[in-house]
Amino acid sequence: MDNTCIESFRSVIKRELIHLELDTTCVQAKRDIWEYIELWYNRRRIYSSIGYRTPARFHTMYYQSKEV
Repeated sequence: MDNTCIESFRSVIKRELIHLELDTTCVQAKRDIWEYIELWYNRRRIYSSIGYRTPARFHTMYYQSKEV
């Protein structure tokens, strides 16, 4: 099985979040990871592979184009 995608994501989250935060509890770490994914990674971080859009914007545009 090819884990390239998840390995890439894991390295990004470690570089951009985990090494910068000093979480004291497991609950706090889970909250920080959820916030990173839902509030930053999917909504504000742009990707060249999808035309310099956020995943949320790309998703919206994709489904709007399917309605036409």
